[in-house]
Amino acid sequence: MRTMASPAASSSEPVEPIELEIRQAAQQVRILWSDGHTSFYPWWYLRGFCPCAHCQGHGGPTRFIETDAIALDEVDEVGQYALRLSWEKAHVTGIYTFAYLRTLCLCGACRGAAGEAHPLRAVPATLAKRLPDLDA
Repeated sequence: MRTMASPAASSSEPVEPIELEIRQAAQQVRILWSDGHTSFYPWWYLRGFCPCAHCQGHGGPTRFIETDAIALDEVDEVGQYALRLSWEKAHVTGIYTFAYLRTLCLCGACRGAAGEAHPLRAVPATLAKRLPDLDA
């Protein structure tokens, strides 16, 4: 578990991670946010939404890219705005901004707030079934 930089004191500041836990056995990332919210992300889900230009191109809507290369090798902070997730097979160019990670949150409250625009809608149903009960 890694403690991130301290959040800003003002509530008008963007939400940012204050704690990051890489759960190897569960193949999951847990983030505690500065507003007290906790997000859980399966590795395959994060890898599928890799924001790098190789995966997403240089414009257009974000797509879910199904891949079998889902082992998370390393996580690094990028400035005070993002995390770089390094995946197996030398896939190291995905910079996940804090805002993007929060948008990907799978909890019922975040999915409900995003409605039809939530990224989970882009995940094939066969993969979405692999998710645990997200509202528990």
